[in-house]
Amino acid sequence: YLEEAVKLLENYAFETGRLIKISLPPSIYEPSFISKEIGVFARSHFKVQYVDLNYQFETQNFSLYEEQIARSARKNLHNSFKQNFLFKKFDVERVYEIIRVNRESKGFPLRMSLQNVLDTVNVIKADFFVLIYQNEDVAAAQVFHVSTDVVQVIYWGDVPGHAELRAMNYLAYKVFEYYASLKIKIVDIGPSTENGIPNYGLCEFKENIGCSISLKYTFLL
Repeated sequence: YLEEAVKLLENYAFETGRLIKISLPPSIYEPSFISKEIGVFARSHFKVQYVDLNYQFETQNFSLYEEQIARSARKNLHNSFKQNFLFKKFDVERVYEIIRVNRESKGFPLRMSLQNVLDTVNVIKADFFVLIYQNEDVAAAQVFHVSTDVVQVIYWGDVPGHAELRAMNYLAYKVFEYYASLKIKIVDIGPSTENGIPNYGLCEFKENIGCSISLKYTFLL
């Protein structure tokens, strides 16, 4: 069935003269099935355009979290424990504003508008978390439930001016703890590559906080 489907895609592209670009899910979502997909595409006229490195935290490891993370991340986490952060769920608008400030300060694009987020959460279950320090919002996370046992961090980040608090180490810890308590198996943090090119700082951060890596293939015909 997979081979037939890919053949139909090829025929459609040849008949219409259109390009087809398809990105498969990260392999951790369904390793056996996605491996079959990769095999079929690799034997077709499709070519690998790039391969992204996708990061995820597997919550079965949370009980030993501090033992598994990097030494530097453990030190940062212990420092963050001293800050008396308040971790709470809040409304979309409050979280979106924190993310907007974070992206703007780093020069990163914010591809979803507030209205895009509001429209999406009408059809997809989502959680919105805020980290508060001395009555000030310092970090936030927007997380979508993409299947019964997988959630995906769409956006997370901290506001500038509070690097010494190690808010992101604490936020990651609390997000992982929250979903581990709900028996969610995977917290998908998303790729740390753009068109296959790694952001080394982002890769290092995600690996240091205990994430594993899966591959995300993009094919082009």
